[in-house]
Amino acid sequence: MELFWHGEKVAQIPVAPVSEEAPILDRPTKKPEYLEEIKNIKIENFKPISNQEAFEQIFSHVEVVDKSWIYEQYDSMVQTNTIKAPGSLDASCIRVKENGVGLAMSSDCNPRYNYIDPFGGAAAAVMESGRNVAMSGARPKAITDCLNYGNPQNPEIMWQFARGCEGIKEACEKLNTPVVSGNVSLYNETNGEGVYPTPAIAMVGVNEDANKTLSSFFQHEGSAVYLVGETASEFGGSLYMKALFDKVGGVLPKIDYEKELKLWELVIEANKQGLLYSAKDVNVGGIAVALAK
Repeated sequence: MELFWHGEKVAQIPVAPVSEEAPILDRPTKKPEYLEEIKNIKIENFKPISNQEAFEQIFSHVEVVDKSWIYEQYDSMVQTNTIKAPGSLDASCIRVKENGVGLAMSSDCNPRYNYIDPFGGAAAAVMESGRNVAMSGARPKAITDCLNYGNPQNPEIMWQFARGCEGIKEACEKLNTPVVSGNVSLYNETNGEGVYPTPAIAMVGVNEDANKTLSSFFQHEGSAVYLVGETASEFGGSLYMKALFDKVGGVLPKIDYEKELKLWELVIEANKQGLLYSAKDVNVGGIAVALAK
């Protein structure tokens, strides 16, 4: 592989050591026994809770509450390329002054999903980060990952790690978003108990016109609100289960890469044509939290 800068070759790197001849970690793996115990957790297992009580508990949860007290402590306008103020977008967006292009980035992961299904949870993290980028009007291009797991000498942890890598690989192949960099953090545990598998995914995307960056909140009173795609009462790995019943389990929502790509394309193209004021993905907490935000 040769790297050029303005016509001058600045680096030459053998490809084999970073591709087919890269060293491969081969440790024993074992599917965790707890997965059989938690997969059958369903909403019917718990006493009914009123919508009012559910709303209050979910909206006050640390995953949902306003976090502006954190990010407002930092200067978001360094180099004066920030397109929208912090908190107004699901993806961070900056402009490239030289050509008017916008760059968008979102970092996402749901540890509960990965605890329930390391493969599906990792794939879902890729989809979620890409969806946030697409909701800003940018086209998702590539990812970098930060793979946070417990002790890989534990066969069950190594199984989680291997399945997470496989989930990222499948999602990136299906969504055409290559992994261009990444890092791994292992041995994250306390008293022998590993952290939830947390493959954090950062997706970067490109908007051909930085001036057409979409906000994630309502812009005008009386605007029509459309739900694009499908949503269902999916209980597995939900914040609803964790916030109200302090449980993590069930079965994850089914992954559909084709529908995901169609959703991205619809929002990106509709934004180019000036048909949208704003767009926001439905994620943790479902439609109620998305509307509230």
